[in-house]
Amino acid sequence: MATLMNFISRLKSPTFVTFVSFHLKNMPTSTHNNDYDYLIIGQGLAGIWLSYFLIKMDKKVLLVDQFNPNAASNVASGIINPITGRKLVKSWQIEQLLPFARQHYKILEQLLQATFWYDREVVWRLHDNRTLNDFMGRSATSGYEQYIADIGKNGHIAGINDAYAYGKVTQAAYLDTALLVKKYRAWLVEKGCLLDAFFDRDSLIVKKEGIEWKGRRAKKIIFCEGYHVLQNPYFNQLPFRPAKGEVLIIRSEALDLGNLMIKDKFFILPWGKKHHFWVGSSYIKAPCDEVTTDGEYQKLTEHIDRLLTVPYTIVKHIAGVRPATAARRPIIGLHPHYPSIGLFNGLGTKGVSLSPFFAHQFAQYLEQGGTLHKEVAITRYAKLFENI
Repeated sequence: MATLMNFISRLKSPTFVTFVSFHLKNMPTSTHNNDYDYLIIGQGLAGIWLSYFLIKMDKKVLLVDQFNPNAASNVASGIINPITGRKLVKSWQIEQLLPFARQHYKILEQLLQATFWYDREVVWRLHDNRTLNDFMGRSATSGYEQYIADIGKNGHIAGINDAYAYGKVTQAAYLDTALLVKKYRAWLVEKGCLLDAFFDRDSLIVKKEGIEWKGRRAKKIIFCEGYHVLQNPYFNQLPFRPAKGEVLIIRSEALDLGNLMIKDKFFILPWGKKHHFWVGSSYIKAPCDEVTTDGEYQKLTEHIDRLLTVPYTIVKHIAGVRPATAARRPIIGLHPHYPSIGLFNGLGTKGVSLSPFFAHQFAQYLEQGGTLHKEVAITRYAKLFENI
């Protein structure tokens, strides 16, 4: 009896509990734990939203991403602008994309206990009577009245040089993409769903029933790797047209734009910390790299000097690459010859609005046999895979 009591006493001792806890925590991971439903490569907006919807479907997901502070989702302006381009047209599918995006970013804010969605208005600086008339004409077009307001020559924004005229676009928004990436990354780590590592494609083994990569197995692998798709042998024949952009982050305590984003040759908008502003972005077809250049720096500073009437300092000069396509539409779907390999890419400059809706559609397609919008489905490029 004494021996039994001594054994029970040992079981209850702090030292023994600590010993058992340590060894349970540090036991080698079982082979079963290396089996996944999906490997997702890349933690930009595409990877965030696709992983989110698949995890909501109770799928086992591992997101592989080596953090890059200059990745497009980390340096992007985060602007949703319903009216775009010289012809002042509505962004593609904006009536459907905008409410879906707003709703689901708000849900993600609750999940991550952070605020990164901000409703904004865009003030277009109009430089002559022709552009003023174009703006007024567009505002009278059916379907545009809900997005365009307050057009005219009267107006003044403190700290900004006066323009010939102004036009205001409503229902715009700004997303703090860098904060979203940071918070979601921490959430993935907490759930054990993130591997912070470089994805070595040479280690990918494609099998009939799925894929294997460095001892990890999955039913499917989905590439959400941005412009690095150009080096992906499974998809580099697709018409991707990445575009480099350079931006300046400036600081000005005398400038207060409130909830406004100013649209001129470049955008200027409140960004990140108090008194900080994002100015950009340029559009450079080549080279596709994240290296800043003196020429773009000069263009941006000259623009700021013409625009602002208050002092400022330059905090940072950043370059990133947008994962754009020739058709200016995402490319989504499974490889026609390797159904265990998928793609969610090509979000371009509108990734903030496009990514939630089409990630949800893709997740349903993968798990429930839904359909993809004909303008984003990879099947529209079937001929490009015929000789592979």
